[in-house]
Amino acid sequence: STPQGVTAQAPSRAEVLRGRVVTDSGSPVAGARVIVTAGVARLVREAAADADGHWALRFADGPGDYLVYVT
Repeated sequence: STPQGVTAQAPSRAEVLRGRVVTDSGSPVAGARVIVTAGVARLVREAAADADGHWALRFADGPGDYLVYVT
């Protein structure tokens, strides 16, 4: 099914951005491709959601602006 909901959270001193990809009904989307861009330089990181829809990406620069895309 198509990913419908994405949640992401990062603590105030973030080094790891975490999230979960689910459908409208709340079912996890295993293998969803998550692309995150960070900061002015638009550093790009990619991850695949696990069987429960969870993903995590490390950003050494800590807090900042992030754009999260899911395909």
